[in-house]
Parts: sequence; structure tokens; C-alpha cells
Amino acid sequence: MKNKVKSEVLSPKSKGGEDLIAEIRSVQRDRAWLIKSRIMVENRLRAMVAGKLGYHSGMSESERTKSFDKANEIIKNIEDGVDDGSLGMESMVVDNRVYTQKIRDNTKFYEKHMIEMAMQLPIASWVLQKDQRGFGLLSLAILIGEAGDLCNYANPGKLWKRLGCAPYTFGENGDEKTLMGATWRSKREGTLPADAWVDFGYSKRRRSIAYIFGESLLKQNGKDKPEVVERKSGNGGTPNLEDGPYRKRYDEAKAKAIISHPEWGVCSTCKGEKKDKKGVSCSSCRGTGAAKERYNLHGKLLMTKLLLKRVWIEWNRLEGTLGKDPWVTESVASKENEVEKRECVLS
Repeated sequence: MKNKVKSEVLSPKSKGGEDLIAEIRSVQRDRAWLIKSRIMVENRLRAMVAGKLGYHSGMSESERTKSFDKANEIIKNIEDGVDDGSLGMESMVVDNRVYTQKIRDNTKFYEKHMIEMAMQLPIASWVLQKDQRGFGLLSLAILIGEAGDLCNYANPGKLWKRLGCAPYTFGENGDEKTLMGATWRSKREGTLPADAWVDFGYSKRRRSIAYIFGESLLKQNGKDKPEVVERKSGNGGTPNLEDGPYRKRYDEAKAKAIISHPEWGVCSTCKGEKKDKKGVSCSSCRGTGAAKERYNLHGKLLMTKLLLKRVWIEWNRLEGTLGKDPWVTESVASKENEVEKRECVLS
């Protein structure tokens, strides 16, 4: 059954609305802690099983990947009851499964409560519109849980920064660099001192949440595949025959980047040579010398930023706090183009 907005809608600026947002933020903190705990437990189990298989810190990246893939396979076989028991890890895996399942159940309980609270926000009916598919009430609750009242952000750029979707400029005397948080963290193109990180306010966890928003939009905001259209039509449903606004943004941004940045399509590991330094087929590009992921990441970044901008606009419109910000006037297109030019070297 589809979610329906509750009759009691609370303005974020009312006492009830402030309490509602505070409760959403509190529950989101608890949810984030549960997810972190589950991932930590699962990673430790995977590392222990991999250790039984001979894993050690001196392995190459490809060897580590194979070791952990094998560990995942063994864990799944034990959970499915088809393992031969040669490693003697059955009891530990089963106990771990019981524990992590309890965490998953608790997480679902919190998420159900978050959806119920999100239904009381004025923007809930907008989120349920067809164009917003891929961003539902739970996503809205998570966003508000991380960002709070969106009226507190002067413009969408401030919200982008909160979610780790804005670049940061550092340097002086003509040596400034403007890079995304993940690039600064990798230290591939420069480093940030501690005080700059504080000023940046970057959160890897919040950036991962924005990334998940983008993944969901990419999967659900496009038009339905022919087989899905046929199934929905046969069941009396309404198929999506056109791409939504976010999927269109993804496709446009990706197409532009392919033209303006052909260097992104070259494998960064083998530099397009198809082989590594040892003359072996490059594992990163599988011997093709090509790379496509950066175009994909760039498209998802701009798609996610469009979503955050639209949520910010609608939230503030409903509260009567939109004003005459240039982000929502006729100049918005030109301003977005300026932002995209800066981000073409960042995503």
C-alpha cells in the first residue's frame, strides 16, 4: 500500500514542527549508529574468515580482494547450510548472523518510525509526486535527520556542503585548487591541513548518504524498461514512459563530460596502455585501457545536487521563506552552469 500524508501536517517553524525535526534527528543518529555497528561486526567476521584463508597485510590489492571475496562466499555457504565445515567457523558465523539480524530488525523499526514522522512534514506530499521517484519518505527523513530544518540554509549551496556535495578551494598565490572531499582525502592532487578540514566541514558519512540518494535516483527516476511497462500495464498499473528530471540531469551531465573531458575515459592505473608495469593485463580496466566510472560519478553528483536544490526550494516555498534568492529566479540556469564548470574537474 502506498504511503499517504497524515492529516496532521506540522510546519517546521511551529513548536510541534521543531519537536518533530528534533525527534527525526535523534532517531537518525540512533539508526546511523546501528548501521555502523552492524557493518563493523560483519567486517570483523569477514577479516577473521579471510585470515583463516591466509590473508595478511602484505598482500597486493587484487590478492586482498580475492581473499575477501572468498571469505564472503564461505560465510554465505555457512549461513545457507552448504559449507563443509573445514574452517571450523560455523558457530561464529551463525552467532554473528543472529546478532546482525537483530540489528537489522531494530533498524527497520527505526526506519518505520522515521517514515511516519516524515509524513507529517509539509513537503511530504511533494516527495510522493511521480517526478520524485527514487527519493521517498525515508530518504526525506534521513536528509532532515542529517541537515535539520532546511530554512536554516541560506541557499542550496549550503545544503550541498552539509551533504559533502560541494567542492573546497585551498591554496594561495595562484596555486589554489578546488577539489571534492573524496579527492582531498585521497591526497592524489593535494592535501588539506587540519584547520582547513574544520573549515570544510566534510563528513564522509554524510557524503555516503548523498551517494545513496544518487544511486536510488539512477535506478528509479528513469523510464521503465519494456518488460516492466508490459508487466505494469497488464496489472493495471501506470508505467513510467519518460525519464524523470533527475535521470535527465544525469544523462545530460554525463554526455557533456564525455565531450569536454575525454581524459576521464583513460584508465588512471595503466594510463591507457592496457597493461601494468609488469606487462600483465591491467586489472583496473581489464585490459581495455578505458575508464567510465568518473563520468558516472559526475552524472550522479549533479543529479543529487539537483535533488537537494529542489528539496530546499520546495521546503522554503512552503514555509514562505524563499525570497528572491538567485537560485530560484530566471538566472538559476546560468548559475548552475557556472557551478558545473567548476565541478567538471572535481567529481
